[in-house]
Amino acid sequence: MKGSVDIDTCLKNRYPNSNRWDYVFSYKDNIYYVEVHQGKISEVKNIIQKVKWLKQWIKSSGEKLEALKEQSSYHWISLKGTASIRNGSRHRRDLDQNGIRGPSSVLNADSVL
Repeated sequence: MKGSVDIDTCLKNRYPNSNRWDYVFSYKDNIYYVEVHQGKISEVKNIIQKVKWLKQWIKSSGEKLEALKEQSSYHWISLKGTASIRNGSRHRRDLDQNGIRGPSSVLNADSVL
């Protein structure tokens, strides 16, 4: 691992009312953005808002991270229970269109990219 950042805590004062993403870490030259959140279908819109905020923040303030976007992935890790979001469902399409994997109860970085 080359490093990790608690994005939410680091940017809380600067963006107090924003739907901030939680974490980013590097592992084997890949970048993993991780949101730890309830794994409910009702949270899909919230997770999408968070990833949109993150992508906008990266474009405006995270130039070095933006340069690594081809090596990046976005993951929703569930806190309590994991909703089963069927392939082909509206929720799955919305998550896929925004590049979000999950929700899942774990992230095995060795099997992702």
